[in-house]
Amino acid sequence: MGRPRATFTSILVLGCTTLLWADSPDPPKLTMTPAVICAKINGYGDYVRLDEPVLSRDEKMLVYYETSGHAHEIVGKEYRVHLVQDGRIRRKGEKKVLQAKDKLVDYKGKSKQPPLNIFLTNTIALKDLAPGEYELEIVLHDELSKGTTASQLLRFRVKAASPDDPGKTDGKAR
Repeated sequence: MGRPRATFTSILVLGCTTLLWADSPDPPKLTMTPAVICAKINGYGDYVRLDEPVLSRDEKMLVYYETSGHAHEIVGKEYRVHLVQDGRIRRKGEKKVLQAKDKLVDYKGKSKQPPLNIFLTNTIALKDLAPGEYELEIVLHDELSKGTTASQLLRFRVKAASPDDPGKTDGKAR
């Protein structure tokens, strides 16, 4: 039996508002809102959160979060932003990475207005994870402000898809 794997895919959307800190000597720090596991994502700030972060192995985990404090550059008459997200899955409380995906999101946004309202989403297949408690580490890099990162952990539980699920265990991840 091979090591557990999760399949990562991502979707993101860019929204725009007016610039709040034009050429500030102390620009805001790159941050993320706490990531949430969703049943549905409709758009910026418009999502349906799961009551409990528990999914079966047959489901895909939808993750939503918003970013702020990212740098932007002006090229001609366009504002540009470049954000990269890495993802790592571990068993809860453990350091060993079970699955990693660098550049899960490699977003290069362009807009005629400063890009301030950005949300990112990920869709993660759980079929290769044994039932148990896990953490998704989200690491966001601002490529226009080299070395600037933000990270967070999102805890979730994978349950057996059915009583006959071959990955079913006593509730502990294998």
